[in-house]
Amino acid sequence: MYAWAREQQACADAINYEWKIINKNVSVWNEFSSAIWSDMDIGAGNNDRGGTDSVKNLAFGYNGNDNDPEYGPAPPAVGIIIKDASRHSQYKSDFGNVFKCGTGGCPTDSLQTFRVMQGLNTDGSRIINPVTGSYTNYRYSGDPVSGAGWNDSTSGDRYVIIGSKFGNVNPFDTIEFKTITYIKKGTSNLNSVTELKNCADQVIPVSNINTETPAGFTLYQNFPNPFNPNTIINYELRNTNDVKLKVYDILGNEVTTLVNEKQTPGSYELEFDGSGLASGIYFYRLETGEFMQTKRMALVK
Repeated sequence: MYAWAREQQACADAINYEWKIINKNVSVWNEFSSAIWSDMDIGAGNNDRGGTDSVKNLAFGYNGNDNDPEYGPAPPAVGIIIKDASRHSQYKSDFGNVFKCGTGGCPTDSLQTFRVMQGLNTDGSRIINPVTGSYTNYRYSGDPVSGAGWNDSTSGDRYVIIGSKFGNVNPFDTIEFKTITYIKKGTSNLNSVTELKNCADQVIPVSNINTETPAGFTLYQNFPNPFNPNTIINYELRNTNDVKLKVYDILGNEVTTLVNEKQTPGSYELEFDGSGLASGIYFYRLETGEFMQTKRMALVK
């Protein structure tokens, strides 16, 4: 397991966790899942609520009140994102859940934990969204800011889990599972949730793969292209400047911000995950100082 953080990045206050899980057994691991579990204490631990967002691969906790005994007014919200799930068909989360352990909702043995890590209740039954009446793998998947959908309606001690299902893992195969935990503070307890979701696509880390000063500014064609659902984007910076790298749909609507920070000269590489998008043509644009360049890419599912 490896944990790291960048000194400067868009939507800072983020910690990256990376696991390499190796099946050193001679037998196949059947129905293998990997997940991260957290006790979401936002200041005082008895006034929290939780939620999930399957599109953003996000589980989060926030304060049920706008004034916390420890944080005071406008307490922050905390989120956990699945950054990468190697060998997963969509490189994404498959389930997210919120638990009220004091009321007996948390798993208490290995069988119950296995069921939870398959996106089920502890007794093995399917989770039912009471608003839609449909089965779901994500509890409290509504929008607590607008109040739409299924939301956590009472406050208390909350635990969240989010994870991915890999299926069978053969002997000596390696699973890589990467998550990001980050915190955002808005103008209120609910606005903190808004800020948290706004940053969900921006905390994806960017790697500086070469610190030598390039001859100019360059935005390279993504690879692979077409892609499904992940692709690599490289670019070069001649000098230190504010950098923005954004993705747009074919109508010119902004889809996500990949980079929004000051960066030093060098060559950079990042991975764009299009698992939450529909097939189609997209554009990515690099802006820094007076330099601006746009490239086209195709997502084919």
